[in-house]
Amino acid sequence: MFLALIFNCNIYCQKGTDNITKCDLETIKNLRIHKDSLTDKLMTDFLFSIDKSCQNNVEWSEASNWTLFWIADIETEKFIDLLKTNQNELDIPLIINEFKQPVNDGIDLIGIYKKIEKLNDNSELVIKILDSIKSAAKGLGLEIK
Repeated sequence: MFLALIFNCNIYCQKGTDNITKCDLETIKNLRIHKDSLTDKLMTDFLFSIDKSCQNNVEWSEASNWTLFWIADIETEKFIDLLKTNQNELDIPLIINEFKQPVNDGIDLIGIYKKIEKLNDNSELVIKILDSIKSAAKGLGLEIK
């Protein structure tokens, strides 16, 4: 199903700043194609493609939510660094909200939480992300200690 999601870019795609297309499933497809060699640019393009205008696009919403957790899991430190570096340009409240609402029960919330916590980063951004993941876990009946 995920592959079907990433091959469609429909009327919800919009050009953003710096030629980044909002809600573009091609951005997610590129991440998956290069999963063994994710670059800062690929991940940053994805982060900049996240936008409130995408919320009515179910395919984008599901794929981007899963991808957000996936990147946080496999490239934790780089992911957090990119968020912090670009936080004035990204829609950080929307990204934080995404962490409160995982679309897939198979997402390892506890594992991702522990990886982020292990960075020992006490910035406001990281604390909000950790709180959001903890909230999501609690909603699923999981306890993060």
